[in-house]
Amino acid sequence: MKFKLLQLLFLALFLHGSFQYNTYPRRYVRDHSAHLEACPSQCRCMDLNQRSTRGLFDSWNIDQSWQNTEPDETGRSVVCQGLRELPARIPSDATKLTVYGDSSSMRSRGARHTDRRLISETQIQYINRNVFRDSVSIKEIIMSGNNIAIMYPSVFHYLRSLQILSLTNNNIRHLSAAVFNGLGNLQELRLSDNMIKFLPYTVFTYLTELKSLYLNGNKIKMLPRDVLKPLVNLQVLDLSRNNISDFYDATFDQNVNLQELLLNGNRLWKIRPRWFQNLYSLRSLSLRGNAIVNVPAKSFANLFNLEELLLSANHIEEIENGAFNNLRDVKSLDLSTNDLSEIRSSYLNDLDSLSELFLSNNKLVQIKNGTFDLIRYLKKLDLSRNDIRTIETGSFSLLRQLQILDLSHNKMLKFKKGIAYGIENLEEIHLDNNFISVIGDGAFMTSNLERLSKMKLLNLEQNNIKKIDAQTLKGMPRLKTLRLGNNNIRKIHPQAMATFIYLETLTLNNNKLRDLNNGMFSNLQNVYSINLSNNKIRSVSENTFLGLDKLEDLLMSGNKINSIHKLAFRALPSLSSLDLKENRLVSFNFSFVTNMAQLTVMDLSKNHLFWIDIPPGAYLRLKDLLLSNNNLQTLSSNIKHLMGRSSILSLDNNPWDCDCQLKWAVQPLKDVRLDTSSDAMCKSPPKLHGTKVNSLKNVRLDTSSDAINHLQNFMVQR
Repeated sequence: MKFKLLQLLFLALFLHGSFQYNTYPRRYVRDHSAHLEACPSQCRCMDLNQRSTRGLFDSWNIDQSWQNTEPDETGRSVVCQGLRELPARIPSDATKLTVYGDSSSMRSRGARHTDRRLISETQIQYINRNVFRDSVSIKEIIMSGNNIAIMYPSVFHYLRSLQILSLTNNNIRHLSAAVFNGLGNLQELRLSDNMIKFLPYTVFTYLTELKSLYLNGNKIKMLPRDVLKPLVNLQVLDLSRNNISDFYDATFDQNVNLQELLLNGNRLWKIRPRWFQNLYSLRSLSLRGNAIVNVPAKSFANLFNLEELLLSANHIEEIENGAFNNLRDVKSLDLSTNDLSEIRSSYLNDLDSLSELFLSNNKLVQIKNGTFDLIRYLKKLDLSRNDIRTIETGSFSLLRQLQILDLSHNKMLKFKKGIAYGIENLEEIHLDNNFISVIGDGAFMTSNLERLSKMKLLNLEQNNIKKIDAQTLKGMPRLKTLRLGNNNIRKIHPQAMATFIYLETLTLNNNKLRDLNNGMFSNLQNVYSINLSNNKIRSVSENTFLGLDKLEDLLMSGNKINSIHKLAFRALPSLSSLDLKENRLVSFNFSFVTNMAQLTVMDLSKNHLFWIDIPPGAYLRLKDLLLSNNNLQTLSSNIKHLMGRSSILSLDNNPWDCDCQLKWAVQPLKDVRLDTSSDAMCKSPPKLHGTKVNSLKNVRLDTSSDAINHLQNFMVQR
């Protein structure tokens, strides 16, 4: 019984003590951080549990993209910059070490000798293996921008837990055969952007768990025969931007788990099918930017799981039949920027899942019927920047899933009816930068029923189109963007856009339109932007913009407008920007646009304005009003009723008459900033000719000769 009482008493005292300890004021709570090892000099340490690095590198100007992939782990992160050598001791609880050299280190390769010496003071040049003797917990090391020319044997020997090692941008020239000894758990190794020319054939012997290897941006010419053999778990291999011209047949034989292989930017001149024989798991293969001339038959026959094949920027002239056999899972094939003069249907055999085909920047002249019949699930076809002159009717008729067709930058003279027929899901067609002058009626119809069309964007800019007839744009009731700029359009039929009730953006700039008074815009109830700049429009009538209830941006600069009807803008309640720059207006009455609550920007610069009429009831909230480069001599102080808060009024390059009526400009309005710079000058009276308006501040303006003499004296004194 006594023993049980003693047990209860001990338990009560223990609980009482625990309670008391937890209820002490904060200043008495035990500080566990006092037991942490000191952070090395020129380094910063933080608890990885905090998951916050905001402000940590603000003054260091360092790329922080690595933070996005920071693993969720315990321990501390040690971050150092500008060290000449690694700290003698790294905290034993550190799980992540980041050491950045001087931020200008990569530019030091071309620097003067004295500059290199100064930079070397803030770069690590040698790694002592003993630094990591007590750092057995480190899982990630990032060392970038240093000057470590030689990596000696077993420098990371003690780092048995290391999973990520990044040594990019370090000027490494030589790797010891045993440099990675002891890194049996390493999963990611980055050696990008160094000066490595040769790899010892046993350099990766100890990296049996490695999943990602980045050797891009070096000077490797040839890989040793079995250098990749130990990397049986490798999933990502980046050998891009080297000088590799060939591989041994069995180079990748043991990398059966490889999923991404990047060989772009090398000097490969041919494809050997034997290279890829065992890469059954490969999903992405990049060979772009080499010197490949042809693609042999069955080049990728064993890549059953390949989804992306990039062959752009080579010199490919020929693709042998069966070159893409067995690539039934490939979704994206890039053959752009090559020397292909034709595409045969046999080239595309077995590409059952292809959804993107890029053939831009080749030498294609003609598209024949049946060329794309075997790739019926294609969603994007890029044929831009070729020499295509003709397209046979029905060439795309079986591409029912196609959504984007790009035929821009070719040499087409006409676009016939039937070319787009059958492409039921087509949403965008790009025909800009051709020589098209003839468009067949209904040429953009994809089926017999207009309501089934899904077309949203039509780009016909930079062609030679002279007119738009009633049936030219037929069959696109869901169109949202229509680009007709930079043509020679003189006339648009009133019914040409009658069915475009969903249109949002219309560009007609740089044409030869003269007349807008035929109601062509009357059904564009959802359009928010119209560009009519650089045409030959002379007048704006009362009914020109009727029906444009949602129009926000109206650009009419560079025309010959000399008259605007007083009710021309009454039907534009949503207008926020009106550009009338570079026209022939000699006067403008703000009653035309008064009470337009959304209008914030008006550009009337580079006209011939002699007079601005601002009636007493005029009211706007403009943020920007540009009146520069006109013939204005005076401007009423009622301008204040047009300007909103924090607004800018531009008055440069006008022949201002600096009399008392311009007093408001000398003593600027509240909340309005005058953008006069140094080009706003008085032209009259004669004695003030050439005087800067800016210089008239704090001077009482008057038209009397005494006032003028006083002002002259004031200017002389200044």
